[in-house]
Amino acid sequence: MNGGANSGAEPVIPAKSNRVNPEPLDAAAYRERNRVERLFAKMKEFRRVATRYDKRKQMFLG
Repeated sequence: MNGGANSGAEPVIPAKSNRVNPEPLDAAAYRERNRVERLFAKMKEFRRVATRYDKRKQMFLG
C-alpha cells in the first residue's frame, strides 16, 4: 500500500501557523490520529525491550 489517491485515506494534519488561508482542521479526527500514532510508538518500544537477546546471560555461554 502506498497511500495513493484511491486508498481512502484523508490527511488529518493541521496547517502551518503562518499559512494565509489555512484549511479547516477536523479536531476529532486529529485526536484519533494522535491516539493511533501513540499506540504504534508504544508497540515499537515494547518490541525493543522484548527482543534484547544480546543482554541475556545465555547468549554469552557459547
